[in-house]
Amino acid sequence: MTNNGGCSHLCTDTYDSYYCHCRTGYEVVNEAYSCPSTEKKRKKRHLEEQAEEVLSRVRRETLSCGADVVFVLDSSGSIRDNNPADGSYDNWVLTIDFVHDLVDRFDLSKVRVGLLMFSNDAQLQFHLNAYGSDKNALLNRILDLKNQYLGGWTNTPDGIRMMDYDCFQSGNGDRSDADNIAVIITDGVSNPPDNSPYTASDTLPFAQDAKDRGIEIISVGVTQNVNIDEVKGMSSAPQELNLNYYLVRDFTDLADAVNRIDVCSVIDGGGSEDIFCRNTCDGTMCWCISNTLPINGTTCRDVNECNTNNGDCEDGCVNTDGSFYCYCRSGLRLGLNNMECEDVNECDDTSICNAHGGECVNTFGGYYCVSTVNEAVHASALAGQEAATVSASTNVATTTGIIIAVTLSAVNLVILAFVTFRWARRRQQSRHDDTATRETHRTGPFRAEAGTVRSFNSLAAKFGSPDAYNEDIARSTSLT
Repeated sequence: MTNNGGCSHLCTDTYDSYYCHCRTGYEVVNEAYSCPSTEKKRKKRHLEEQAEEVLSRVRRETLSCGADVVFVLDSSGSIRDNNPADGSYDNWVLTIDFVHDLVDRFDLSKVRVGLLMFSNDAQLQFHLNAYGSDKNALLNRILDLKNQYLGGWTNTPDGIRMMDYDCFQSGNGDRSDADNIAVIITDGVSNPPDNSPYTASDTLPFAQDAKDRGIEIISVGVTQNVNIDEVKGMSSAPQELNLNYYLVRDFTDLADAVNRIDVCSVIDGGGSEDIFCRNTCDGTMCWCISNTLPINGTTCRDVNECNTNNGDCEDGCVNTDGSFYCYCRSGLRLGLNNMECEDVNECDDTSICNAHGGECVNTFGGYYCVSTVNEAVHASALAGQEAATVSASTNVATTTGIIIAVTLSAVNLVILAFVTFRWARRRQQSRHDDTATRETHRTGPFRAEAGTVRSFNSLAAKFGSPDAYNEDIARSTSLT
């Protein structure tokens, strides 16, 4: 291939063409391109000659000859029940954004859109003839759904039944010369309430009835809680992953699914019926039928991995060109997986407290230099406050976490009481009257940002030496 096919990264040769794709950490920038027009007979003949069963028929027809598209949205309780504890995003809002972005790519002079939601039962939001070609009004209506979350059970069969027998009706905007396409989005398993006339076992038969009536179904399963067999079974033939049905890790990945479900939507207007798409190991790729030229784009751009779940980093995430890395703040260091943070034991440096005197006491993310009982008590109080801060700031602020924090504080106080008694005996026996104390030097805080309650080290274990203990025993014996 001359000049790498014009590809900025990688060029893959196919039987009669090629396509561009990107190295790990990058994504293709799709570019608008119109194929030269060709007769439908030539298109049909070409497809028959190629004998490709994995052509993306739904994508082509949605954008070219008329299509009536109905979205069937799961709005059950599990959607928001699984929102992140820190409130960083809302699963229902992400679902609506996904539908909005997908519809925004449609040419409404050829495509009509309807939508229903289901939870305890199915609820129609608007029919296919509600907005016509008024894209702004349609998109605004979709965004309004962010405030219309239902919650409740997962009555998927009722949603499919309404889509089949209510939405795709001529009186509600269904056109006889347009293909019927349903997009079902769910995050779980069919589970109708007891008072519903339908059961979970009706889901797949109802979907098959719709397909038998000529409705193409694209199903999207979000999160690992879905029943994969059900998601696949609802979809149309050939029931191929990333072609007729899609599995998305979580709701934050729905934005990427927009591109995967409708890669060829970069084609706008005439000539788009002359494209065909294939599912490859690099994603869905599309070509013109007339000249077999690829249309997916030739340039690549960096993917910011830190935008998705903080790159799975426990603390900080830094995006780089084509990659990313995690980091930990002072007092912590990356663990073996280079994502989670672990404590640095500053007390391994035996000279760290030389300038301030006393024994080194390590804490999570910091340490103390302790030289007297008063300082030990003061350090314990600070550590207790920091442990409370950790408990308050943790995402899982449960009763168990509070009990653990209180218990740890109590154990340390008991140990400190014992240490205080030992120090008092030593002071009495040696008859030292020096009660001056030095200020505690603290060089690092007990970190609360790690996201979970962590036990701090026992103060007694840090500054109570075996030699001092033996000396106490010897002196106690001589007094008796």
